[in-house]
Amino acid sequence: MALCLGKGAVQEVCLPTYRRYGLSALFLALMFGFAAYRHSSFAVWNDSPCVFHPRTCEETGPKWDELSQRFWQAPLTTLGPCLKGCFLSTEGGGYRPLSELWICMAALLFYTPSYLPLPLLLIVGAWLGTLAVVLFYVARRFVRHDLTALGAVLLVLASPPLVGGAWVCVAGVQILVPLLFCLSLLCYWGLVEGRRRVWCAAGLVLLLLLGPWVREFFGLNALLVLFLELRRTRQPTWILAAALLGFLHALFPTALLHFLFLPQLPVQPVYQLGHLSAQMNGGGLRWHAPWHFLPLFPPSLWVCAAVALFMRRRIGQEKEAPPRSDWFGRFEAAVQISAIPLWLAVMLILFILMPLLGPHYHDYLGLMLSLGVAALGMRRDPFLGCWFLLMYLPILRVFTEHVHFLYAMPPAAIIFAQSMESLWLRLRDQPLLFWGRCILTGVLAIIGLDQALNVYGAYKVNHTIYGGVDVVAAWFKRNTPRDAAVVTNVLHGEEIKWHSGNHIEIYWTVTTGIPDLRRAVDRPARLEHLLAQGSVHPVYFLDVDFDYTPDKASYHRHKYVHQADLARRDLGVIHFTHVRYPYADPLRYWVPRRYQPFLGAPDLENDFARKCSIDHPFRHEIYAIYHVYDVTGSRLRRQGGEEEAASPRE
Repeated sequence: MALCLGKGAVQEVCLPTYRRYGLSALFLALMFGFAAYRHSSFAVWNDSPCVFHPRTCEETGPKWDELSQRFWQAPLTTLGPCLKGCFLSTEGGGYRPLSELWICMAALLFYTPSYLPLPLLLIVGAWLGTLAVVLFYVARRFVRHDLTALGAVLLVLASPPLVGGAWVCVAGVQILVPLLFCLSLLCYWGLVEGRRRVWCAAGLVLLLLLGPWVREFFGLNALLVLFLELRRTRQPTWILAAALLGFLHALFPTALLHFLFLPQLPVQPVYQLGHLSAQMNGGGLRWHAPWHFLPLFPPSLWVCAAVALFMRRRIGQEKEAPPRSDWFGRFEAAVQISAIPLWLAVMLILFILMPLLGPHYHDYLGLMLSLGVAALGMRRDPFLGCWFLLMYLPILRVFTEHVHFLYAMPPAAIIFAQSMESLWLRLRDQPLLFWGRCILTGVLAIIGLDQALNVYGAYKVNHTIYGGVDVVAAWFKRNTPRDAAVVTNVLHGEEIKWHSGNHIEIYWTVTTGIPDLRRAVDRPARLEHLLAQGSVHPVYFLDVDFDYTPDKASYHRHKYVHQADLARRDLGVIHFTHVRYPYADPLRYWVPRRYQPFLGAPDLENDFARKCSIDHPFRHEIYAIYHVYDVTGSRLRRQGGEEEAASPRE
């Protein structure tokens, strides 16, 4: 028995027994599998500065080890100030009090000096398993077979944004955002279909209230509910009112708390709070962002989707309900009919104007290629297209790394899965296209394998990176005096400091992403001030170098090693981080290196080179060379006339 929920959306009411047990097994496998997969002797950036290393300076925040001990002695007196502080904090990425509370509780309950404890990993693993289950149910409403829905789940759970971001389990649990989106959609559908209406209504209202406090991006969920409710009723309802209030609450997330509990909390729109304000005010669209989105799915999947896009009409066994004659129904019908022709027309115009656009042609082409997903979704169900656009377009304004596209992955994966199912059905219904079915079967197997290999790749990349961090930290501990100042060009210099037992102090030649701006020596005057203290704290340069792409070299390469003429003594290369990991899709060989996804901790993407291996087919690789220079010793030699500076102590 099936119930129609709009064009292309079908949901089975009576769930088969095998599905219930299968999804339960999937949940448990992901929960315990993630705990085993993620368990390691290190905490990755940026969990490390948030929780798992004691703060040595009161000005930079509380000492979590002391707070943890105090919490177990007096839970209420410790938790109260933490709770109030989380809801008063408007710094960081934005106003995210519940995310701040999660950091606080993780530190208080599970504090360890250098690794993630098993209970915390099981909690995050349970969220991951829940995401898989709810995403399956959401995808199942738009596709005909369970296997297709599981394919959509695989595309999301093994995507580079998720497998890279999943290594950060405390500072920002990114999977919570797509999880809350999917849960709110299921609550809405359960409510309007009359299944557990009280629970679904309570869940929907609670998500509209709490979701924007987890991540400001969740406020767009209210617009999705508005779309679904307008499609269903075309008239005012209490759900419509709740969605409108939810959107206003997301737009001004501090207003409710300001008027009820915390009058000292400022009432400002969400885009003026925290780092989001700086991102919104810094430049226009990130035109390069669409090219970073395209390789997040296997290139062969894009080719198959292009074939499906040119199919004349959707394949279906049952007759589609005729469009309703009111304005919304006519609007939906017009969108479905015109989505593909309009997209093709824009692509044709773009091709014709290519000589006039010059360099901008490349940027516009990437945007239009990625918007092909929206066109494909609009044709099959306008809701899918709108869902993708709402998740995708805002990222073009704030994009800095691949993990930001995680929010657009669920609707894109469902659109791709639905297209592959449609293409398969078309080939199945044509007896003369037997070889086409065989080829499609092989291509789909390659697509699934290529995406699944991201999980293995992320494991190898992170373990290799932090194995190198241990080696470099041990070298500094053996060969430099305590409290030596190390000037580096990579964020994970702070990880090297922590893995050395705080033996050294780190300073940076960059300012983007560093945990303490007071230790930035991005200007020569600051470096001179640091060198003036060389008699107390010897200064070393740690140059983490590789063949930077032209758009990265001028900022991220160590400027005082490669762009300045400073007297220094070369202590040599102390480590070479290098790892290869496989991919299955042969089309990935032609993905430019600057757009290849980074499978390590997201914030470290500029710390390592990544490209296709030249000598090993079907392999990607990341690498970086760690080179150390003694700056203070060389300066003292030049000033004192000594023939040779003292060698580093062993």
